[in-house]
Amino acid sequence: MTKLELARRRKGMTLRQVASVAGCSHALVGFIERGQRPTTKTTGRKLAKAVGLKATEWETLQNPA
Repeated sequence: MTKLELARRRKGMTLRQVASVAGCSHALVGFIERGQRPTTKTTGRKLAKAVGLKATEWETLQNPA
């Protein structure tokens, strides 16, 4: 489980909810959570903020929790 997925689950959010808040597709969020696609700095910051992490933590979103 990645830090992104763990943070998302702790907030009780679905992939679609995170994607909506971050302004990207739910498929992209899923790919990033599974480590199948790297995240850009901009998208990473938006995802981190969407799940309640500091924007500076975007680089570690795909690391195991």
